[in-house]
Amino acid sequence: MPASVFAADPPSRERAEYEADWRRRNRVSAPAARDLFRKALAAVERDDADAIEKLVRACHMYDRAVGGDPSDLELFVERCRAWRILAEKRAVFEEISGDRAWRWLVKRQHASGKWEFQEPDDSAQSAHSDDDPSDLLATSAALLSFLGAGKTHRQGEYRAEFRAGLYYLVSEARLDGKRMDLRGPDGNTLAHVLATMALCEAYALSKDDSLRLPAQAAVQFLELQQNQETGGWKIASDAKEDIVTTAWCVMAMQSAWRADLDVDVATKQRIVRFLDSVQSEDGAFYGLEKSGKDPAATAAGLLCRSLLGWTNEHPAMQKGVAYLADPGKFNNDAVAQFFATQTVFHYGGKTWQNWNRVVRDRLVECQATADNDDGSWLFPNDIDDRCRSRTWHTTMSMLTLEVYYRYLTVFKTPALRGLVEIDLPSTQSEQ
Repeated sequence: MPASVFAADPPSRERAEYEADWRRRNRVSAPAARDLFRKALAAVERDDADAIEKLVRACHMYDRAVGGDPSDLELFVERCRAWRILAEKRAVFEEISGDRAWRWLVKRQHASGKWEFQEPDDSAQSAHSDDDPSDLLATSAALLSFLGAGKTHRQGEYRAEFRAGLYYLVSEARLDGKRMDLRGPDGNTLAHVLATMALCEAYALSKDDSLRLPAQAAVQFLELQQNQETGGWKIASDAKEDIVTTAWCVMAMQSAWRADLDVDVATKQRIVRFLDSVQSEDGAFYGLEKSGKDPAATAAGLLCRSLLGWTNEHPAMQKGVAYLADPGKFNNDAVAQFFATQTVFHYGGKTWQNWNRVVRDRLVECQATADNDDGSWLFPNDIDDRCRSRTWHTTMSMLTLEVYYRYLTVFKTPALRGLVEIDLPSTQSEQ
């Protein structure tokens, strides 16, 4: 309401009644806001002279329509698309500052808010020319690395950049009733999983009510993708359910539980069924798609077990962690190293202290210092040839380095720790 509405200051009760009446008379309906959006977007497509001004008015009308408590997912997605177009039409970012890794990431962010695995103007961006093209996956991974240090669109020095990335995610969503599909044009499950994690954790950390609906819609779509018989998830429609993809999904579900979103209780039961199907020696070791003993699969399987309640007193956990305890097993597998670091962190004790010292020092030593790449990471011998990307390795390295304080950020109280109990005094001493 304009500050000039009152020429004089009326009594408080009269003022309250007047303000309530003003809000009723100036209330904007969601259908009207949606109609304005579509007209504004059409104006952009026609390249009208006043298209940007129309989009700005559309965005403001959205805020008036939903009053800070949106219940219309389609309208929220359209608003994010509008802001994305605005970002592409004009500069929105503040001067880059802060730590080297975040500086490098922000320099690689597009005006639309997205990140890519490929940078056509930077030949050093990737060791291969056919990396995973999913911009949703790259953007989600980048946002998670900001969230890992408690940076959101409401706090931290990269608020504008984070907001732009968040709006890009939602703007790319495909709506399926009350569900939201964030797999991207390639149907990549991992892109949806990391986007779901980013939405859930951004909502949990920022307390931004406008994120609850899209986060919940993404969780519901992820539940739909779980194989109801096996209990696992697969990376693509023509693949089999595997433990690595499932571990990412379990982390996303944990983020949803922590954010107090609705999660089907049967989801956890089916996850346990899948873990049992790929384990060996009573759960100490795991195979990728069937029972076996593979380091990367074991790191993923034990991470799932720890998130679902196993403690360091469980015999299989003790045996499995002893098998993983050599960090050198994962020098050429950034994802497995990330999973194993979380598993050993939850396990705690001297095993974690030794692990943390080795992995932390190695990653710090491997961080690039050359001008264009300063602050980033690239592991050209990574066994996963789909993700030999500097952007991917940078985000995975940051998440790995953040793990020993990340959970102190997102699990601030016992009520917010979800399914994981962490020894706060011992982990604080490691910072």
